[in-house]
Amino acid sequence: MDQTFLELLREIQDFRKGNAIQYRLQDILLTGTLAIICNMDTYTEMEMFVKHERAYLEPFCDFSRGVPSHDTFGKVFSRLDADALSEKFSGWMSQLRLELAGVAELQEKTIAIDGKTIRRSGSKDQKASHVITAFASELELVLGQVKTDEKSNEITAIPELLKLFQIKGNIITIDAMGTQKEIAQTIIEREADYVLAVKGNQKHMYEDLVFHLDSEIKDKGKAAMKELGHYAISRTKDHGRIEIRECYLSPHIDWYDWKDDWAGLKGSGVIISRRQEGDKPETQERHYFIYSLNAPSAADLLRIKREHWAIENKLHWMLDMAFAEDDCRARAKNAAAVFNILRKLALQMLKTQSPYKCGMKSKRKLCGLGVLSAMRVLGISDQIS
Repeated sequence: MDQTFLELLREIQDFRKGNAIQYRLQDILLTGTLAIICNMDTYTEMEMFVKHERAYLEPFCDFSRGVPSHDTFGKVFSRLDADALSEKFSGWMSQLRLELAGVAELQEKTIAIDGKTIRRSGSKDQKASHVITAFASELELVLGQVKTDEKSNEITAIPELLKLFQIKGNIITIDAMGTQKEIAQTIIEREADYVLAVKGNQKHMYEDLVFHLDSEIKDKGKAAMKELGHYAISRTKDHGRIEIRECYLSPHIDWYDWKDDWAGLKGSGVIISRRQEGDKPETQERHYFIYSLNAPSAADLLRIKREHWAIENKLHWMLDMAFAEDDCRARAKNAAAVFNILRKLALQMLKTQSPYKCGMKSKRKLCGLGVLSAMRVLGISDQIS
């Protein structure tokens, strides 16, 4: 990458002034990130980590006043501007995205946008932090995130998130909360496409989709729709669970009275998922959506929707299972959002740079056995004299 991690940290503006600065911001962020990579999840553990690994950290950090205390980590993380930090890391992740895929390979890729509430970040005085994340599904790479006070604020946060990285030529997928006319307009104006879920919160729209698609499936039948590329099916079997997904598309939008309100609208569709697990009764779900893609096939939409769900399985689930995010009690001001950004950074670098071939939780434990492994993950171990 053109910019090293240490250079990135030096660019982050310090909010502290004068005598309040006892430790450089870059040192606190570097040691905090390394601690998270090494399976340390609290301020107290960060202080213990720096004390234990001081000899390896001194070439990069100024410890002339001793090592930062857990109170120092807490105060800095709680007051640091999470949006500014996110913007810097988003730029760095965009570099990593180009490095991993190359410019030519970034077109027509799925970028999933979804929100996650950090459960224990709330208190009687404030609501739990809710973070909206953009996730490059194929590369399993976080492109940006924006903190909101609650889930309902996703509508205003998503357009801001879309400004943090290049979306031209990509496919943006969003769950029903983000299915808004202004968001669709923003995506089209920035020369990208969308696949937007439609649920009961868009009552009139949802009822129209159900009626039209159900009627079209009944009138045409699977065989005719398959011939047109408007029907596809996939089957998966995993751990005793069988899941069958059928996708039906309709490019006919003329009869929707709301069609002109949605920039770039080209069609609608439904995915019918049937799940059988052991001896349990079969369950069925229907997922309706609209899209702006030019003449996609049903197989394309099955893939795109599956890639959207990767943000849950390969990011949010990993943050909870491997990093215990929902158990974190960092609540003061911006602390939960700052921790979330640093966890995502640690997750991304462990995925792409770690030499260990094992699960994410085990990778963190192995790095915890020796800080040099964590330094290699961040690309700074070769700078030790």
